[in-house]
Amino acid sequence: MSDELKTVIGQMNIVRGRWASKAPNILAVREPSGRLRGGLSKGDLFVLIELRGDCEESKRDELSHLLAETIRDTYYQSSGSITAGLRHALLAANERLLAEPSPGRASRWDRGFDPHLGKDGLLAGVTVAAVRGKDVFMATVGPAAAYAIVGGTATQFPATSPWLDTIDPQASGASALGRPGMLDIQLFHTQVAPGDLLVLSDSRFARQSSSAEVEKAIAYQGVEDALSRLGRLTGGHECTALVVEIQAQSKAFPRTEAAVGASHAARPRTDQEGVASAAAVATAPSRRIILPKLHLALGRWLSVLGKGLLALVVVISTGLRTLLSLVLPGREREAVGRRSMETGRASPQPQRILRAVALVIPIVVLLAVLLVYWQRGLARENEFNSLMEQAQNTYQQALNASDTSSRELLAQTEALLAQAAAIKPGEPTIGELRSSIAERQDKVNHVERLYWVGELRTYDDPGANLRRVIVSGLDVYVIDTGNDQVYRHKLDSASDALEPDEGDPVLVRRGQQVGSSVAGEMIDMTWMTAGGNRQTSDLLILESGGLLEYNPSWGLDSVSIGSKDLWALPTAVGSFFGNFYILDPPAGKILRYLPTTEDYSSPAENYFPDQASVDLNGAVDLAIDGSVYVLYADGRLRKFEGGLPVEFQVTELDKPLERATAIFTAPDELTRYLYVADAGNRRVVQLNKDGRFMRQFKPRDEEAVDFSTLRSIFVDELTGKLYLLNDHSLYVANITPVE
Repeated sequence: MSDELKTVIGQMNIVRGRWASKAPNILAVREPSGRLRGGLSKGDLFVLIELRGDCEESKRDELSHLLAETIRDTYYQSSGSITAGLRHALLAANERLLAEPSPGRASRWDRGFDPHLGKDGLLAGVTVAAVRGKDVFMATVGPAAAYAIVGGTATQFPATSPWLDTIDPQASGASALGRPGMLDIQLFHTQVAPGDLLVLSDSRFARQSSSAEVEKAIAYQGVEDALSRLGRLTGGHECTALVVEIQAQSKAFPRTEAAVGASHAARPRTDQEGVASAAAVATAPSRRIILPKLHLALGRWLSVLGKGLLALVVVISTGLRTLLSLVLPGREREAVGRRSMETGRASPQPQRILRAVALVIPIVVLLAVLLVYWQRGLARENEFNSLMEQAQNTYQQALNASDTSSRELLAQTEALLAQAAAIKPGEPTIGELRSSIAERQDKVNHVERLYWVGELRTYDDPGANLRRVIVSGLDVYVIDTGNDQVYRHKLDSASDALEPDEGDPVLVRRGQQVGSSVAGEMIDMTWMTAGGNRQTSDLLILESGGLLEYNPSWGLDSVSIGSKDLWALPTAVGSFFGNFYILDPPAGKILRYLPTTEDYSSPAENYFPDQASVDLNGAVDLAIDGSVYVLYADGRLRKFEGGLPVEFQVTELDKPLERATAIFTAPDELTRYLYVADAGNRRVVQLNKDGRFMRQFKPRDEEAVDFSTLRSIFVDELTGKLYLLNDHSLYVANITPVE
């Protein structure tokens, strides 16, 4: 413990309505003083065991104490952080329980084996708390719980557990010591101050007492009063609890050798209900443990090294004094000579002394330099271990926090790892924790990794500027506005690759004669489904001179379109139920064309009411499902119905959209969601049509597929295909449907 804080404890063990003087399943240990000379402080340790199963009471007590001692010894002998030590200790206790011989209890076969229990019908729950200074680290597994009453507010750890709730632990696969399978160890961290309390309890106490009830009963109470109030709170029902009070410490804390479980506690008073009203209060004692010999050997070696250096310093000082006497002027040298003769010693020979000093000085300097470097290395090692311990603790907190808090804690963890990496750049544990952070970030940020992204085609033409991809059945269309041409490709039956080209894959290019007109600069394209006066579904391509129409059955043709004099600089086009839309930001308009039986020669109408003023500066794309969605390059997304803006806000997204490039949706019967290509954050974002965030898609290997240059997306929710177009390639990926 710190020189500023100390722990004072008391125990409560109610058996058959009476307060027992001993609790063999509780162990409290003050950190052995010998350990502190060998490494970082591990703090005081408190252990509470809840053993379940059919065995004699004496066997249960013996085994509980054995598990507690196993946790104690493993924890103090482990290296690394406190949380790592707690994990190792609980894993060692689990192995110890699994290795325990089956107790004599043949009668349980007559009653039937309890499926909730582990090997040989035994399992255990454990709560462990390590208190180091003002930091408290807790670990729980199985039927166990803990409460931290900090600043008068009680918090229960874990907040929920199948062992404490009404859920069937067996059905939920709940973890416990002695049960085969991976241990689900819950780790927690908090900080305390004088007056705060910790309560370690078994599941019986936790099921009877909520954190609010514990808070009301014992907040701001000393250990004795706290135990009395907890006794009344349980109503005399069987349970076990350990109360730890944090107090200020003004002088060195005495050390004893007795275990709390065996301390001579005064028998408490009981009230008329038979519930204990007080309990003995004891200081956390220590028990002897065997420490690794490395620490003791290192201490002895350093002691010898220090004494040796001191002796060398004395020798050098004597030699330097003698050397000075030799180089002093004659009178001083004669005085030195006289003093030597008076003492009966011969005057030292100058050459021999100079030679000895010349040999000794470099050795001492070398040893001093080595010692300085060793001390610096030790300091950096301690700093590294401290940073890694803080990072582990912060990460563990993130595992039990809400999504918002978890994001902040993971960012703090990453910052601590960056500092640790500056000390040890190649340390494997840093990479391991960073991998865990990345997995947790994906979970809280609802990231779905695209574990397969297949490249369909690369476009190597100089000056290519890929603008949009459209998929209709097995036909794939890609427009290149840099070279002013539109490609047509064919998917294979699995939609995972393109069929080989049959002839020229370019459907139309600038300067090509199409019907009665010559194709100009390519602007954008959309797939127009039948509706209104339109009887067929076709590809519509807007070019600087007009409109082109392609139908796979009868080919390419030019189509009349009116009101071209209203165009300023069209950016994107869209379609809905036969109507054709042009987004023109410089003109501040979305032009809507209603179809005739043959073309779009009727005058365009402004989608927005004449009196409405809509800012379209920075708009880059639009999508239509009946409502019109307008996407801006800075990530803004607006929704319009009947030309009027409606309330729409993107919510629950971990990062705002940055450098958005494309948006996709379709009527509800085809597409239930909105999809946005967010090149700035290297992702595709899936939203509900009310703006609520659902998922985000990212590649598994960001170096293989560059999402920072995304240009267009197309989603086929029916087949679970996501088509992606970046600055030079066309890709396809599989996505899972949202239930």
